[in-house]
Amino acid sequence: MASVAQNSIYTNALHSSVTLDNRQTKSVTMSATDVIDLSSPPRSAASLLHHQQQQQQQHHHQQQHHQQQQQQQMQQQHQLQLHQQQRSQQMLTNGRCSNTPQNLMHGVPSATSAAAQVAAMQQHQRQSTVDASRLSAIPEMVSHNGNVPYKMQKAQIDGCTVPCINMKAYTHNELLMTLADLKDIFFPHMTLENCRKVLDVLNVELYKGNRSQLKVFQEYGHHGMENMALVLVRDIINFMPQLKYMVRSQPQEQPAHKRARIS
Repeated sequence: MASVAQNSIYTNALHSSVTLDNRQTKSVTMSATDVIDLSSPPRSAASLLHHQQQQQQQHHHQQQHHQQQQQQQMQQQHQLQLHQQQRSQQMLTNGRCSNTPQNLMHGVPSATSAAAQVAAMQQHQRQSTVDASRLSAIPEMVSHNGNVPYKMQKAQIDGCTVPCINMKAYTHNELLMTLADLKDIFFPHMTLENCRKVLDVLNVELYKGNRSQLKVFQEYGHHGMENMALVLVRDIINFMPQLKYMVRSQPQEQPAHKRARIS
């Protein structure tokens, strides 16, 4: 009986020891689990911080890309404006018109310039046109056998080459030059009217060409010759000293665009 009691006591003690060991092991396991669970939040915070840094970097890159796009667009617009300005300036220089905003901005100067040019051309036509009744008309001539009665020639007057045409058909010893060429070549600062007055004072006769002569002048490049006065080259050579003296005695006229405005 005593032996059985000792075995029972030993068995209970062993069972108690095993139970205690199991409790200690479970406690240690739970402690280890608790340590592992407590260490996980710091790793999550680091991951979140890294994710936020990545988002900030992406946002920064997007801003840089957007700024670069804006700069490129501004450069393209600036280049386009320069191209349009150059094109409008070229078109204005060539005398063409366009509906671009730049040309509309320059519309007033262009219209003013065009009006000035038209006025100058009209004034030149009025000056170059002399009263036909005051000119000696050259008789009409019809060509025979296909021969040309009038031809353009060149004459030397006071060291200058002057385009001329024969006065009489098929005869080239008497040459005529236009009053406009006389003025442009020898007296560019005079008006045609004043040049005509000087010739009137010297009693130099002026002529009006016939249709055949006018046709030759037009083929040569002289236009607006319907009432243009013609003068003998021989008379100009003979009266050149008097012409120069009388022209020098007269005050020189300034062009209309150089005259001072009087308010």
